Amino acid sequence: MIVEGNFVSSYQPKVDPFVQQQILTIAKYRQTQIAETKLQQGDRAGAATMLQTAAKTALQMGDKNAATVLQTSATRLQSGEELSESDKKKTRIVSKTVLK
Repeated sequence: MIVEGNFVSSYQPKVDPFVQQQILTIAKYRQTQIAETKLQQGDRAGAATMLQTAAKTALQMGDKNAATVLQTSATRLQSGEELSESDKKKTRIVSKTVLK
């Protein structure tokens, strides 16, 4: 039996910075949505973890302001504090982004 094949040298994906930024934007938004849901369910630890993850995503995007707001909310939850309505509003604002 004869087997023939065409082989390609190693695959090198092309990273598209625009696409990567859009994916990070969606990830940050979704992570904060999940955090809010967990908070509504009373899972403060889960909410804090998701907010920390969103903060890391914001840093990957270069958004230090959003990262600070998200990490501050996570830290408050971890220390047993409740998030004020103002904290929640700030968190929602930094998670919202317009995709172009």
